[in-house]
Amino acid sequence: MGKISTAAASLMNDRERAHALLDEFSDAELEEIVTLLKVRREEVKPEMAELPEAWKMSAGRTGAPNCVAAVDEARRDLDAGL
Repeated sequence: MGKISTAAASLMNDRERAHALLDEFSDAELEEIVTLLKVRREEVKPEMAELPEAWKMSAGRTGAPNCVAAVDEARRDLDAGL
């Protein structure tokens, strides 16, 4: 397996370095890596701070939706489709 030169690596961002490294793996190895990344992402739950009391109720005095959790869930659903 080849290595990225130190000079080239210093000019690359993390995403570019990851892509360059992934190009060196076989299809079978990549399948295993993708599986591991999916499991890791599912295990990591974002930590959320408690909302202030005033934010927990809408103007109509009903419970306000947790928009942050809804966006996070939507992103996870989109990622699962990849």
